[in-house]
Amino acid sequence: MPLHKKETQKKAKQFVKLLNQKGFNSKIDLDSYRDYLVKLVIFYKEKYLGKASIYYSPKKNSYKLVTNEIQTENFKEEIEELWNEKKEKTKIKISNSNTPHIYIDGSFFKNTTSYAAVVIQNGKNIHEESGKLAKKYHKYRQIGGELYAVKTAIEWCKKNKLNNAIIYYDYTGIEKWATGKWKTNNSFTHSYKNYMNKIKVNIKWVKIKSHSGDKWNEYVDQLAKDEILKK
Repeated sequence: MPLHKKETQKKAKQFVKLLNQKGFNSKIDLDSYRDYLVKLVIFYKEKYLGKASIYYSPKKNSYKLVTNEIQTENFKEEIEELWNEKKEKTKIKISNSNTPHIYIDGSFFKNTTSYAAVVIQNGKNIHEESGKLAKKYHKYRQIGGELYAVKTAIEWCKKNKLNNAIIYYDYTGIEKWATGKWKTNNSFTHSYKNYMNKIKVNIKWVKIKSHSGDKWNEYVDQLAKDEILKK
């Protein structure tokens, strides 16, 4: 029996569950168990993405994910992002300020993508909007909804002549593509980057962990999901 199979198996099962909740189709490669190692086979729909390796370090009692066998960059980034989410709950205090605090999110379910944005000012919900998106967004899954929600929020700021905003998001690419820290690897993220280059609204980005108990993050997440469930 491989050394520390129990530990690697437990972690692998947890991550498989999370991946599948996020729209992937993943499973443990039962033939891949080695000392301190196990691999996951990952698909998105019928598309084979590759394998991700989970390593266990008994000295540090820690785990490491290696995704070099996954060649599709945007899927690789999303898988790594899910792995790297911190366990602790995010606690954010909404200050009494006229600067809008905007929460954005997207959802993907039943081959449908949706978006949602909520504007908080002085601790109160002063504006919200959400909706389903056209089929061209479906291949980008919930990320398509999140990027669309950012644009929606910025357009609201422009309409209301607001030059500053704080945007709360839970997927790293939302900020990284906007600021040029991540390379845009398809026409959709490239279009998003071009849009962000042209805006005159000053954005402060705040990364939060999804489903961490933050009131407005949970609210906007549900708002996006409700759009898909509407008939």
